[in-house]
Amino acid sequence: MLKAFKFVTACAVLAVVATAPPLASDREGQGGWNFQDPLAKFDTGNNLVNKSTITWLTTDNLQATCEAESRRRGNKGFGYALEACSFWRGNSCTIITSRQTTQHALGHETLHCFQGAFH
Repeated sequence: MLKAFKFVTACAVLAVVATAPPLASDREGQGGWNFQDPLAKFDTGNNLVNKSTITWLTTDNLQATCEAESRRRGNKGFGYALEACSFWRGNSCTIITSRQTTQHALGHETLHCFQGAFH
């Protein structure tokens, strides 16, 4: 009985840790808004550009494609799991997603096209 209780307790603790919201410092964009909340409002005054030509690429291997594109552009890669990635310069932006993606991932990367590195 004690072993079962310890196991259930450990699972409950792991579930709480796994579902806990990110720390404020991990989720706040410019102006303190939660960029991980798809319904959070953000300030368009932070836009670097108001017009952008966006290219949207899809791939079967998102992580490898984003890492390779980052290095091709002279960056060091990401080194962490990605849901999507984007690269911008001036009024030109490239978004890369998997072939099956979410509106939130696409919208998040589109915001990078207009506001740059907001997180």
